[in-house]
Amino acid sequence: MKDIINSVKKQFIDFMRIIVMLSLLMFLHSEVKSQDENYPTIGKKFPNFTLTNFHDDLKDELSFGDLFGKYVIIDFWTIGCSSCIAGFPMLNLIQNKNSDKLKVILVGREEKIRDIRKYYDIYRKKSCLTLTSTYDSIFFNKVVPMSVPHYVWIDKNGLVKAITSSDDVTEQNIEKFISDLPFYFRDMSYANVKGNKRQADQSMPLLIDGNGGESTDYLFRSILMKPNYGQGWSLVPDIANFTSDGKVRYQAMAASLPALYMVAYFGAPFIISRYPKVWPWPIIITKDSLRFQYQSATADVYNYSIEAPLRKGTPADLMKMMQRDLENYFGYRTRIVQRDMPCLKLVVINKNKVRRILNNVGGPSSAWEPESRINRFNNIAIDNIPIILSYRLTHSKFVTINETGITGNVSFSVEADIDDLESIRASLRQSGLDLIPSTMKLDVLEISDSF
Repeated sequence: MKDIINSVKKQFIDFMRIIVMLSLLMFLHSEVKSQDENYPTIGKKFPNFTLTNFHDDLKDELSFGDLFGKYVIIDFWTIGCSSCIAGFPMLNLIQNKNSDKLKVILVGREEKIRDIRKYYDIYRKKSCLTLTSTYDSIFFNKVVPMSVPHYVWIDKNGLVKAITSSDDVTEQNIEKFISDLPFYFRDMSYANVKGNKRQADQSMPLLIDGNGGESTDYLFRSILMKPNYGQGWSLVPDIANFTSDGKVRYQAMAASLPALYMVAYFGAPFIISRYPKVWPWPIIITKDSLRFQYQSATADVYNYSIEAPLRKGTPADLMKMMQRDLENYFGYRTRIVQRDMPCLKLVVINKNKVRRILNNVGGPSSAWEPESRINRFNNIAIDNIPIILSYRLTHSKFVTINETGITGNVSFSVEADIDDLESIRASLRQSGLDLIPSTMKLDVLEISDSF
């Protein structure tokens, strides 16, 4: 029986301990929640307060009501905040200049180890400061959620207009503040900095999972990554001025290394030869050249994205940035040189037949392929014919150039096997044209381990 009574007592004591623990946790939670709700909020009235503990005891106390009708900047500082202290002379100068409208109050947090009063007194005399200064640590902790510098800007009606760090405490901003004009500032209020989880964890990448801000808060960004499985493929675009949210962006998905390098140095991928003075494939002089072979099982493909401010948004600017990114990650050296490279020259071999394809134009422009062996060109600019034929020579490395001397549009058909140059030439001859193998000096991008 005695054992039963002791067991019941023990259970009761354990139960009461749990009740006390839960009550304590609930109390602490309510205290934290209450404190969270009491931090100043931009656009709302500043909470009532009464300050005491002034420097040199020049004042007994200062209440919120005493400041009504004036613009107030409360500067919270600590003895270890050099940027806080460096701003005192400027604030002193501006307050003296606008003493009828502006009141600056310094609120310091006292420490057990260092004497903040003594430190301020030395600095005050050295800089001839006349700012109102108080050491109210309780008030300090109620207003400052994280760290200093911390400034609260309160207008003449008692509304919080801004909560900032020292970067935004400028003479220009203060002049706008006391003139009821809007000014730009970085919001350092509790709701923005802590309530929205915008603190930055220095051990983690910025902006990932909200670390330090939203995913769109960057000023400049470049990303290189491997494509996700099942992502899909798309043509690698040319460099262009695509703008979004005040930034210019270039983005390529599942791009091969040759394509990325050609975009970085010539503004367009190597798929089609659009620029007759440029060899459309880089020359690879590296030990791991297989990673540059688009069709190879060991070829590398990447997603690449870069965004920059509009002032750095020209294609030439983006190309330079992209060049640096590729060199920084892959480490290859590059140079553009001139070489004699193989080419195909589109020429006229029968003027009478060419007249027929010139006189046969009409209707909308089109180039279509109803069957695998046939390309029908209708009212197509002859300058575009070499580019279109390049599709049929996907595995033959030639630059195709128009040297017909013809201007204007043409209409005719090419019936030939894909990648069969002689078959294409035979079909072109029926229309008075031919592709003549030749060479010409072209700009060539060389990619090497070293030069």
